[in-house]
Amino acid sequence: MTIVIVGVGLVGMTAFFNMNIQSQFEVKNEVIAANLAQEGIELVRNIRDYNVLKDNPWDQGLTGCIAIDFNSLTTHACSVAGSAVCLSGASRYYQCAAPGNTDFTRTITVDALNADGSRNVTCRVTWNGRTAETKLVLYNNQF
Repeated sequence: MTIVIVGVGLVGMTAFFNMNIQSQFEVKNEVIAANLAQEGIELVRNIRDYNVLKDNPWDQGLTGCIAIDFNSLTTHACSVAGSAVCLSGASRYYQCAAPGNTDFTRTITVDALNADGSRNVTCRVTWNGRTAETKLVLYNNQF
C-alpha cells in the first residue's frame, strides 16, 4: 500500500513539473513576441523621424502591410516569406527574407486613421504555441 501511495505521489509531482516547464516555454515566447512587436513599432517611429530629418513627407514608405529591414530601415511589401523572424549568431532577432530559424513572424500594417494625416500602426507577431498558432497584436497611433 505504501508503494502505491509513493508511486501516485511521484506521478503527480512529475506531471506538475512537466506542466510547469511547458508553461515556462510559453511565457518565454510571449515575452519575445511582445518585444518583437514593440520593436516593429519603434522601427516605424525611426522611419518617421528619418523622413522628417530628410524633409520628406513623414509617412513616406509607411503605407499598407510592410516589412522593415532593421539595419537600413528600408521597407518592402509584406509576404509570407518576408515576414519571418530569424535569430542571428549573436542571439539577435531580425526580419529575414526567407523562412527563419524561429517560429515567429512579424507583419507591420500602417493605415490612415483620420483625415488629419495620422496613421494607425498595427504590429502582429505570430508563432506556434503549444496547441495552436498564437498571436500578439500591438496597436499605436502615429502623428
